[in-house]
Parts: sequence; structure tokens; C-alpha cells
Amino acid sequence: MNDVNLTVNGQNGQANCGDPTSLETISVQPDPALLSDGWERRQLADPDRAKEAVELYESLGFEVFVKELTEADFGDACKTCAIAGCNGYVMIYTRKKNG
Repeated sequence: MNDVNLTVNGQNGQANCGDPTSLETISVQPDPALLSDGWERRQLADPDRAKEAVELYESLGFEVFVKELTEADFGDACKTCAIAGCNGYVMIYTRKKNG
């Protein structure tokens, strides 16, 4: 599965961290251990909306794992900005329940 790319602000397709008119891309890396255990990355969620998404996935019969993002989850391009901008966000993973 590819990285999740989030576009922040943006005009002219040029990245320039800190410039409010720039196009900044934040890369969220998949967790290889979770993927190898059969989890699928589903969505990046604001903590206020994560509960709704978890309830939805559970109602559809999925097992759900919510992972808080840390510095290690971001690509090398802009870790500092990503940590500040995505503070508290979570990545939701699901997998089919056994049985």
C-alpha cells in the first residue's frame, strides 16, 4: 500500500514549508508490522471524528485498530510541520474478524 499524501494549502504546485500559498505534501508511512499482521490502512482521522469511523467499521464486521501518529509515521520531507499540523490525528486500520 502506498503512502497517504495530504495536500496542505496549495497553489502552483510548489512546496515551500511555511508559505501559506504553497503546496505542501505530508507523507504518512504505513506501519509494516500492522500490514504484515493482515491490517489494512483505511483512513487518517481527526480524533473528534475517529470514534464515528471506528463505530462504522465495527458495524460492518471489521476488527479496528486506531494508531496515534508519531514522528516515525511521517516521511522525511517535513516531519516537524507534519507533527505540528497532525497533532492528535490517528490512522485507522481494519481487518476482517476471524470466524
